Amino acid sequence: TEELTGRVYTDIGSNGQAEIRGGISGGLVGNTLLGEISAATWTHDGFYDNVTTGGNLGGQDGTAFSGSLVWNATERLKIRLRGELLDDSYD
Repeated sequence: TEELTGRVYTDIGSNGQAEIRGGISGGLVGNTLLGEISAATWTHDGFYDNVTTGGNLGGQDGTAFSGSLVWNATERLKIRLRGELLDDSYD
């Protein structure tokens, strides 16, 4: 919508689990051009132990960014452009 909206989410758990996500969206030019940007970061040590090395298994961490534009060209034509960047790793 053209109304400015923001959001933030967080999740914290056992085994070093932590995640935070957020974004903001709204109208850039009334209801004709809308935009959104969002980001997330997460980490988790894993649920399992490697009996050989003593390290953790099943862990993950990452960072992500995205952005989108919506052009309401006419009542019947809507064009959406979206880009994403993701950098993650898993044990």
